[in-house]
Amino acid sequence: MAVWDFAMPSPLHLCRAFHNSWASWTASEARLRIATSASDTTPLPAEAIHAPPLPPPVDTVYCSTDAGFSGPDRSPTFGFYVRSMDGAFVAAASGPLACPYDPLLAEAMAIHEALSWLQEHNYHNVQILSDCAVLVASFRDAGSYRSYLGIVLDSCLRLINSFPACSVKFVRRGSNLVAHALAKHVSAVEARTVWRDSLPPFISPAMI
Repeated sequence: MAVWDFAMPSPLHLCRAFHNSWASWTASEARLRIATSASDTTPLPAEAIHAPPLPPPVDTVYCSTDAGFSGPDRSPTFGFYVRSMDGAFVAAASGPLACPYDPLLAEAMAIHEALSWLQEHNYHNVQILSDCAVLVASFRDAGSYRSYLGIVLDSCLRLINSFPACSVKFVRRGSNLVAHALAKHVSAVEARTVWRDSLPPFISPAMI
């Protein structure tokens, strides 16, 4: 410790000196941060801040998907329902899946079935709708799944990237009743079926 004039500074003097130095340093750092922030930040124009989201392309189709397990042997099935932006019927399909009793895997395979059909029939702008929130979130980190689910997710992502515009979104079960009914109907276990003219008769208008 330094000594001036053969006398040591008192503890009170040292505390006051420290607090004064600390206050000066923190004030200087604060001014520096404000100046740096102001120089590095480019303000967004007002029209960018308040701009509404862009609407989807006019030829976008919405495709609701679902999976289910039927009967005592829990046979896995899928269903999907395609409609235009104005709600007009486009197509519907259902059929069996080849997978074990794994609800998340079955949901992923149902989306894969829908994407494959949409690609095969030359649809370009697609929104896939699923009521499985866990699956929708899984697409953000598909590479972390070291299982057959990861393989299916990766295959789905390859299909998604083949479309000019395609996204997977979560919807509540109440908005996914048609796809759910298609997947759970007994005909889905027996064979793959595609409807192009109208929805099958077992779909009630209240579900749409």
